[in-house]
Amino acid sequence: MPDSQDFTQVWAWEGEAASRVRARLWAPRIGKGEDETCGSASMLLTQKLGRSLEVLHGPHRAVIRPRSVAALCGGG
Repeated sequence: MPDSQDFTQVWAWEGEAASRVRARLWAPRIGKGEDETCGSASMLLTQKLGRSLEVLHGPHRAVIRPRSVAALCGGG
């Protein structure tokens, strides 16, 4: 991975109609190689896509729903 990309999430649809994605994070800046439990990056992905997602992190799954920044900070 290029030095300029030291905190990168990659994802792919596993089932777009079902809102299911597979995701991985690489973050050498904080000492992580491949991280298959990248919940914080997946929260940003749901916000960007504006839809709830079932995210597959290795053998685990999480359903993540988009929320406003105000709601995440206790204001909504």
